[in-house]
Amino acid sequence: MEKLSKKHLKVIERYKKETELPCYSLIPIEGKPSETDSKMGGFPYLPKGASVPKDKSGKPMVLFIQLNLEGLEPLEDYPVDFPTKGILQVFMAENSEEYPTPHKVVYYDNVGEYEPDDGSADENEWVTSPFKLKAEKAVSVLPVRFMTLGDMMLSSLYNKMDIYRDIIADEINKCVPAATFAGHADTKQSSGFEYMENAVLFKINSELDGRICIGDCGILVAGIPFDALEELDFDRAFVEWDCC
Repeated sequence: MEKLSKKHLKVIERYKKETELPCYSLIPIEGKPSETDSKMGGFPYLPKGASVPKDKSGKPMVLFIQLNLEGLEPLEDYPVDFPTKGILQVFMAENSEEYPTPHKVVYYDNVGEYEPDDGSADENEWVTSPFKLKAEKAVSVLPVRFMTLGDMMLSSLYNKMDIYRDIIADEINKCVPAATFAGHADTKQSSGFEYMENAVLFKINSELDGRICIGDCGILVAGIPFDALEELDFDRAFVEWDCC
């Protein structure tokens, strides 16, 4: 591997400083997830009388991710406030051939009595085996991928097209958490995520854990317009994903 000079290291540090955003890093932990845990896959938290969202054919969707927000500390220096109580979920249609895959983002503003796990959530093409998550405050650095905002940002700091540019990008991407709540979006390919209009809810990279696979080892991003987040209107949330 080529050795980076002090000049290259300064470019990396400046890039990181100029693109840092607070977030919660989502980290897999051991243990069977319960109905109310933060988790990938599995049986969702459902208040008494509630049911799983259905796709347009009437088939129940599957839980992709669930985050229990109770006790999360507010993020400072973020353009909009995220909720710090309740439960946030992303459901995806099972085995859908449509793109983008039909989805539903659901938010419950408190945790009360709930429907017990009935064992109906074993099949999931996105998450082969459910697992728990924990959320820790962290910093998200804008990833550098081909033809993305990060790519343009790096070009503004270091516009030489040589081997060092690729190495610089690799070093920056080592600082990018595999999964976050808030923070930056990410993509394997070019992305049109509108940062000036939307906040990132979730960014999940298949590299997080061997028990998830998004398409062909890709990345999923759930976002929401700033004004919708302020109003807790998650019906306006959206999901994008791409393959490697």
